[in-house]
Amino acid sequence: MKIKVTWFCLISLIIPAFSHDADVAFFDIQQINSREIYIYADFPWTLRDALIQFDSSLLTDKRKGNWKTVFAEYVALRLRIYDSNHQQIKLLEIEDVPNEHSGHAIQYIFRFEGGTIREIDNQLMFNINEDQKNYHKLINEHDSIEFVTIPTSPNFKLNQPAYLKYYLTLLVLATIFLSLLKVKFTKRKL
Repeated sequence: MKIKVTWFCLISLIIPAFSHDADVAFFDIQQINSREIYIYADFPWTLRDALIQFDSSLLTDKRKGNWKTVFAEYVALRLRIYDSNHQQIKLLEIEDVPNEHSGHAIQYIFRFEGGTIREIDNQLMFNINEDQKNYHKLINEHDSIEFVTIPTSPNFKLNQPAYLKYYLTLLVLATIFLSLLKVKFTKRKL
């Protein structure tokens, strides 16, 4: 009996260590060039509940094609990426990824049109969990940024790339310099 209790305790401690938190999702966003944007998404098992709450007809519908259609609509509505002109970047494709990590996670790749990402609005899973946290890691040509979206703060705005700040600083300094020269030459003529 003592051995059974010990095994039960060990298994009770080990199994939760491999499970995916029900209120956490992970998004690796890669923008290597301006042609396409890829998002590698890792969802908890509660994604199914979020889809059923989004479209209750899934409770009675067992066809995989309808689940995929509803999932595509759900993602297009709740995960929006905007460019520098505040135009929404179009979702092109959703690809299933074979589950390699654990039985409690569901992975997908979202492929978007290209563009320069300036804002990400990610409300995926917020419809079922007020404690939901979506962790993001954005990698682009200029830097790598990590941020979290939560129901009370579902979007993240990227700053301008560092080289733009450099050019703006040079422009301001050049304007000041030219203004000083103009004042100096104006005083000489008087």
